[in-house]
Amino acid sequence: MKRDFLTIADWSGKELLQILDLSKEIKAHPKKFTRSLEGRSVALIFEKQSLRTHVTFEIGIKQLGAYCLPYECGYKSW
Repeated sequence: MKRDFLTIADWSGKELLQILDLSKEIKAHPKKFTRSLEGRSVALIFEKQSLRTHVTFEIGIKQLGAYCLPYECGYKSW
């Protein structure tokens, strides 16, 4: 089942540990996950400008094979 990660409060302790375990696996074996988001789009919504965060997230998403759509509230907004 698809779930969005909007706040930690929406997830149980067990689920958060599973997410951390998966992140360790991805970090240890990145090539194994290079196509895990292939064909998907990921929207990044930033409330404040942060070049380091923006770049880090965009690179990670592209490394997983997805298209990244960054949006910064109040900056270049529609």
